[in-house]
Amino acid sequence: MKRLNLSLLTSAAVLAALTAGCQEEFDSKTIVDGYRVLGVQMDPPELKGDTDEVTVRVLDVNTAGSEYSWSFCAISAGAITAYECFDADDLGIDPAALGLPSDSLEFPLEGDGAEITFDFQAVRGALLAAFRAYVVDTCGPDNVTDTLLYRSEVQVFGANSYLKLTSGPPSGRVIDTVHQLIISDSEIPGNVAPTIDSLTLNGEAGDITAPAGSSVEMVITVPESARETYPDYDAIEIQQQCDLDCAAGQTAGCVTVPQQTERLTYTWFTTGGETDPPVTIWNDTTGNGDTSVLNLPAEPGEVDLYVTVRDDRGGIEIISRTITVTAP
Repeated sequence: MKRLNLSLLTSAAVLAALTAGCQEEFDSKTIVDGYRVLGVQMDPPELKGDTDEVTVRVLDVNTAGSEYSWSFCAISAGAITAYECFDADDLGIDPAALGLPSDSLEFPLEGDGAEITFDFQAVRGALLAAFRAYVVDTCGPDNVTDTLLYRSEVQVFGANSYLKLTSGPPSGRVIDTVHQLIISDSEIPGNVAPTIDSLTLNGEAGDITAPAGSSVEMVITVPESARETYPDYDAIEIQQQCDLDCAAGQTAGCVTVPQQTERLTYTWFTTGGETDPPVTIWNDTTGNGDTSVLNLPAEPGEVDLYVTVRDDRGGIEIISRTITVTAP
């Protein structure tokens, strides 16, 4: 697909969303039953042009016997194409000149564990070449420079880069996970992942015991510094889409980038009972959504609780607790 027809892709995405409403009802997404991926954690969460070593860790649970296979996708149109990577032929790129092992712009990363480390500079050349070719094909050769593209400018043209992971036990549930890379060549400090100060259950900081059928109040605390202020590239006002100058810092007259304070999203996962609500949000409109309730199951046993905290720019942290459920 040499050129993306964005209107057709948008129509396809809307159709897919409408069709999804006809599917059978599923269990809550925050119920952990069997192998489960809760998120992907990158250090650093935002990549710069001079970033070298990147550590990636999958936040997964019930991991007995799990196997892991990682890959890097230099450019994809994302969900509207099921995260399929472009081929070099699609963009008129010579893969041999980039040192790529095949015509695919998706290639494996070394490491077969839940945590790997890769050299961003080793894949940056393929990423740059892919996006240069894509921008030339979409908006013409006058919009390309030798600098790494802003994330906003990548999104204007409808594509991005991804890490991909296939993981899980061979005899059980195997999950395909994609993680969008956030890349910026600006001098603005990169994102720092949020941290967690504490998670209390009924006012207690550690694991607790509670009777079956009861409710547990959960409160998570993060430092104020967890919410950083940053240029909001997701809310850019497009003024000249195909005349956009893709040079880092040369956006005057092309886009307006407002300042935004990060929104934190808390997701409350459990192996038993039900969290209410399962997802809460902290932003300048809703306030601090740092509280949820776990309604415990009617039978005794152990319940594991996992809470993830995500910011708007790829940062994530996780904390867990265990509740021993006793007879009512």
